[in-house]
Amino acid sequence: MSSSFFLLTGRIWLNKFKKRHPELSLRAPSKVSVGAAMVTEGQIRCWFARTEETICNIPGGDAALGNPKRMFNCDESGFPLDASTGRVRKVFAAKGARHVHQRSTGTKEQITVLGCANAAGDFMPPFFVYPGANLTRTHTEAMKGFPEAYIGLNESGWMKAATYVAWLQEFVNFVDAHGIEKPVILFNDSHASHLSLDACRFCRDNGIIYHALLENSTFITQPFDVGIYSELKTHWKKVVGAWAFANMGCVVDKCTFPGIFRNAWIPVATRENGCKAFQRSGLFPFNPDNVDYTRLVTSADEVHDRNRQQERESEQLLEITPRRGKATQLTIKITPDGKLTINMPDADRLTTPSDAVPDVEDILAMPLEIFDDPDTSLPDVDVDALCK
Repeated sequence: MSSSFFLLTGRIWLNKFKKRHPELSLRAPSKVSVGAAMVTEGQIRCWFARTEETICNIPGGDAALGNPKRMFNCDESGFPLDASTGRVRKVFAAKGARHVHQRSTGTKEQITVLGCANAAGDFMPPFFVYPGANLTRTHTEAMKGFPEAYIGLNESGWMKAATYVAWLQEFVNFVDAHGIEKPVILFNDSHASHLSLDACRFCRDNGIIYHALLENSTFITQPFDVGIYSELKTHWKKVVGAWAFANMGCVVDKCTFPGIFRNAWIPVATRENGCKAFQRSGLFPFNPDNVDYTRLVTSADEVHDRNRQQERESEQLLEITPRRGKATQLTIKITPDGKLTINMPDADRLTTPSDAVPDVEDILAMPLEIFDDPDTSLPDVDVDALCK
């Protein structure tokens, strides 16, 4: 049979399957990292509780937590230079032409952009990270397209610790220029470039309370990930496609990037979008109930299964061989409430409080007969020693 027959048969089966199951629909799945797939609602709520307690214990932290102008979020993302990433528009061509071409950069190079805004919807101009060691005429010419923006340089073009400290200086200048009271709170992810010793000292000396978001949860707890960058990248593709269509034969490069990016940034960096992003991420008002937990991958059943697996892994099987008699297997299990349960064949179960857990070496040193007596008192040792 021909391949068209099987293709038609597959379509017929699919249409009938969809009719039999109207509750199902075809959806494009979104990619989630392995770490993000393991995040649970309980972990996020615990982070909110610990964060509120920590910040409120810092002088001026409680006031900053309730002031939208003093709560900031910053995040960086890469924007590709290749114009083909935009929507390809149709053009007129001679009938019968076998190929219609559109010039592109032919590279996967991208520019790192760091954005920052507060919960009141005030956006700081973006910070571009360009590859290079020294500021050249190319960089100065490029920034004419977006004169309000900032530029940083390093050898890779990615965010580095020194580049982040340079941005922090611009951030302090922005806060001071707008008359925002200090200390201010800066939420960001826990990337290594953000947690350098120089960055921590700079924040301490300039009235910045830096607080890292829960690892792998930024897709629902970071304002720029929740409500800014998705829309911004959609606009970026549109303006790149429009620019390429209006400038046939030209490609987007480092010199033209800022001016084109400005056309995508302006309609997205609005007060309304900034306020909504902070609200949907739960950061302002500071309320974990505003987080969209339906986007989490891990279900309650999966959490229960994982806890059961961890509980099984906490069991340790020991084999005790007394001086006389046959070897006896001893199963030691630490329960979730911190107690130790000892199981032996043909012996009573022993459960001890967490402050009376025997060490493995202590158990091996005991005579076997000691476990036959439920009233036996066990030596005081650390639980951690048992788990090593």
